[in-house]
Amino acid sequence: MRTILDSHPGRFIEVDGAYLLVTQVIPAGSELHVGTALPVTCMFDINFMMLNNHRVGFLFKTRFEVENGGAYLITYLRNKGPATESETLVKDESLVVYHYPNKGTLAISPLVNSEIETILQEQ
Repeated sequence: MRTILDSHPGRFIEVDGAYLLVTQVIPAGSELHVGTALPVTCMFDINFMMLNNHRVGFLFKTRFEVENGGAYLITYLRNKGPATESETLVKDESLVVYHYPNKGTLAISPLVNSEIETILQEQ
């Protein structure tokens, strides 16, 4: 995957039906490669994105409906009612992923919106 514009950290960008989250500035014209899959079970398939053998972000794929809020991605099953339990699957300075079993999955970029992460942690 070749970047057309400079990519800035913290925003989910739709690319060919998938969603890219970079963790550092990536110059236009850079050639990114899909790396190893993260060993998580949720409604997203998540892979590292690589540039010259360095991790520079994440690629999210799903067959479910997705809402891209810029600083977050959420996918969910319709008509399943409210979530009653959650699991934190990934948590670091560049990505937090919450899974709601049999309901949905939420990925947040703390680089852009730490307020959202704080609200979800307190609930």
